[in-house]
Amino acid sequence: MAIKLITIDLDGTLLNDKKQVSERNRAAIMAAEDMGVMVTVSSGRCSPPVWGYARMAGIRRSPVISNNGPRVQAPDGTTIAEKCIDPEAACELMRRWDTIHLFYILYNSDVMYYSYCPDNYQSYPEADARVGVNMQHVFSGEGRFTLGASHAHKIVCFEDDPERRAKGYELIKGLEDKLEVNSSAPNNIEIMCKGIDKGWAVDRLRDYYNLERDEVMAFGDADNDREMLLHAGWPVAMQNGTNHMKQIARIIAPDCNDSGVGRVIEEYVLSGKIK
Repeated sequence: MAIKLITIDLDGTLLNDKKQVSERNRAAIMAAEDMGVMVTVSSGRCSPPVWGYARMAGIRRSPVISNNGPRVQAPDGTTIAEKCIDPEAACELMRRWDTIHLFYILYNSDVMYYSYCPDNYQSYPEADARVGVNMQHVFSGEGRFTLGASHAHKIVCFEDDPERRAKGYELIKGLEDKLEVNSSAPNNIEIMCKGIDKGWAVDRLRDYYNLERDEVMAFGDADNDREMLLHAGWPVAMQNGTNHMKQIARIIAPDCNDSGVGRVIEEYVLSGKIK
């Protein structure tokens, strides 16, 4: 079956180490869209920067996946599917993390609620202004427990200290029946609604567009991309990815700094190799 949907992670996959989309990646993606293939950016970031990077990659006619899976939007920005964290579970987790002063961000649609404002907050991907989007950042007050928790797609904790990060994991105990726990980087803990990940989002797109599994190609590098690759007929792991990802991949793409995404799209999709 020919590929009709390509889903692509951002960091370490579509983006190089300078957080740029290479010209080769961009050209291949635009050519795929011109062939009628949907090319979906699938990221742990919230919706506005995901759309920004999609436009940077030349994508104009495809849906996007944000927040690590719980928000799926059509090309015009309307919602195809979404799943939010149980508000009581979100509030309980935040109260627990507050007892040891962990830094975390709650994603509520296009608003970011911070547990506090660290001096280096602009170094986090969520505050990246290079893609030309305006995010609303809320740094103080109890808003994260009221408006924030009422429609939370994700909560992500950032902690470089391994012992404090381990304590953060311990404080999740007893909430596992309502929370999905994941990670996209060595220093973070990502929380979504139970059962929600990038694989869930791929399935929602397959249902919406009536696609077979073998009509989907998925690119990723980190363990939070695992379910996305498992739900695609053509899972592609990056050469710079984890060993876990390479073990489940059907194709190993060149490094993200060597336009690995574009090279694989050229070889397998644009050439008609997969039919």
